[in-house]
Amino acid sequence: MVRWSTLLVALFLHGVAWGQFEKKELRVRTLLDKGRPYKAATYCERALSIPGAPAVFHVLRATAYNDIAKYPKAVIDARAALVKMPGDRAALVQLGIAELGMDHVDSAYALLRSVVDVGPDEQANMFLAGILLRRNDPAAALEVLDQLLPVVSRPAAVSKVERTRGEAMALLGDTLEAHKAFDRAISILPKDPVAYNSRGWYLYALQGMHEQAIRDYDRAIKLDLNYSFAFNNRGWSRHRVGQTEKGLKDIRNAINRSPNNAYAYRNLGMVQLDLGQADLACQQFRTALEKGFTLRYGDEVERALVQHCGYPAPRSAPPAQPPGAPPSPRP
Repeated sequence: MVRWSTLLVALFLHGVAWGQFEKKELRVRTLLDKGRPYKAATYCERALSIPGAPAVFHVLRATAYNDIAKYPKAVIDARAALVKMPGDRAALVQLGIAELGMDHVDSAYALLRSVVDVGPDEQANMFLAGILLRRNDPAAALEVLDQLLPVVSRPAAVSKVERTRGEAMALLGDTLEAHKAFDRAISILPKDPVAYNSRGWYLYALQGMHEQAIRDYDRAIKLDLNYSFAFNNRGWSRHRVGQTEKGLKDIRNAINRSPNNAYAYRNLGMVQLDLGQADLACQQFRTALEKGFTLRYGDEVERALVQHCGYPAPRSAPPAQPPGAPPSPRP
C-alpha cells in the first residue's frame, strides 16, 4: 500500500509539474508573439532552472535571442535543444536563423533547406528565400515562397510573402507580376514601411526610375523615421536624379541610424567618387568591407578599391552581383 501511495503521489506531482511547464510555455509564446523577447528570455531562464524542464524552453529562448540579435547565445540554446530532440524542426530553424545572423550563410542555408525540403515552415521558407535572393537566385527564391503562400493565413505573414515574391519577380524582370505582388502586400498592410522600401528599390530604382522610387521611400520614412535602409536608398536615388546634397544627407542619416549598414558606406563612397573625392571614397569603401559588405552583397566594393584606391586584386572573390546590387530592404 505504501509503495502504491508513493507512486500515486509521484505521478500526481509529475502531472502538476508538467502542467506548470505548459503554462510557462504558453506565457513565453505569448510574450514572443507580442514582440517582448527580453521578457520571454527571462521566463525561459526561470523555467530552465527547474529540474526536468522540457527542451522546448531552449528553442523558445533561442527564438528570443534571435529576435534581439544575440545570435551566439541562440546557437547554444538551439544546439542544446537538438541534443534532447534530434531533428526537431523548430530547433533547426532557430539554429539556421542564428547562423545567418552571424553571417555563416552556407550553414544557415543547409539547416533551413533541410526543414523546407520536408515541408513549409513560415520562418524557414522566408529566411531561405532571403538567402537565395542574396545569392542572386530569384527563381529558386520564388519557388520557396510559392511553397509557403498556400499555408500562411496571418495578414502580416501573407503580406511579407507577397512583398518578397515581388522582390523575386522584379529581379527576374517580370515587372507586371512584381507590381501586382507589391500592391497585394501593401493592400494587406498599408502601414508597413518595408513594403514601400522594397517596392521603391526592386521595382523602380533597379529600373532607373528614381523619381518613383523616391516617392516610395518618402512613404517608408514617414511610417518609420528610423528606417536606415529607406534613408540610404532614398539618398542614392536623390543622387541619381541630381539632388546630391540631399542624397548625402540621407545616406549620412542612414549611417547615424544604423552604423553597421555596410551598403550605406558603399553608397557614400560612390557619391564621393562621383564628386571627385577619391580619398574620402576609399575610406568609405574600406569601412564597407569592415562592416561585412562582401559577404552580404558581393565583391563590388573590393573591385572599387582595386580600381580607384590602388588595392591589389583579391586572389579569390565571390561571384559579382549585378551593378547596384540591392541592399536588404529589411530592417
